[in-house]
Amino acid sequence: MLAYKFRSANELHYALDIIFNNRLHCSDWRKLNDPMEGQFGYSYRTTDEHDHSEEVTKIISHKRGFLICSLSRTFNSHLLWAHYASGFSGLAIEVELPEDAHDVKVVEYRGVFGHVLFDSVIDPEQAAEQILSSKYKEWAYEQEVRILQRGEVVFPSNSSQAGYCGSPDGPGCF
Repeated sequence: MLAYKFRSANELHYALDIIFNNRLHCSDWRKLNDPMEGQFGYSYRTTDEHDHSEEVTKIISHKRGFLICSLSRTFNSHLLWAHYASGFSGLAIEVELPEDAHDVKVVEYRGVFGHVLFDSVIDPEQAAEQILSSKYKEWAYEQEVRILQRGEVVFPSNSSQAGYCGSPDGPGCF
């Protein structure tokens, strides 16, 4: 899958690391720009009045361990260039991500909060992944794909395919 990592002009060292070392850095998901990132609600379909606080605590614990690298499936969006590439003075680097990698998630856009349905036994790790690979629908223009990792801050990528530089007239390429 082709994906694009946007970098501002003052983050050139990160861009060079992607290009020359073929790696992408992941960071703490709590530092992403969406204030609702990682927030979730839950519901259940049983009448037994089971207290799900233990399951919720496990999901929260599993979420804490994840690191994220955010990329886009497009480079052709003025909003992406404005928000993530220094208002057109930065760049976007095209990378090839493995389609079958468990760590690579195409973001699902939804309402304000992620949602977990406790209608059966739920794996807290999978629930945490589901929450962190969804995002408020207002961000849908990003066409985001995420790399979710634990413990390691680097995700190896295949060779970068192309680079796109910003300009007042829109992106150009190299």
